[in-house]
Amino acid sequence: MDKYCYRKGDIVKLSNECLKSIGRKRIFSQNLFYIKDMDGLFANVSSDDVDVKIPIRDILPVKINSIEDRDIYYDPVVAASVIGAGQETPTSKKDKGEYYLNALRRSFNSE
Repeated sequence: MDKYCYRKGDIVKLSNECLKSIGRKRIFSQNLFYIKDMDGLFANVSSDDVDVKIPIRDILPVKINSIEDRDIYYDPVVAASVIGAGQETPTSKKDKGEYYLNALRRSFNSE
């Protein structure tokens, strides 16, 4: 059995059995959650539609393969402009529905 080390804030998925057991509480179909906190053998996991306490054994890693992680989006806080008093604050346009790896690839200059 593989052992993984999870931390608060990690994006994870749940085992099929666990997902079925909380199914009636869910609105969205994605098997993506983030860990809110951990307490011994249990973790509080949350998504846009559910917040539950589950056994850590039912937490699984999300593969970075454009399939399991396809519904993860990159939504950074943009604080890149310095403006003087009385100047207009520039707007930053970003696509909140964009796959996170595409956004991350453009977020730095490799040169």
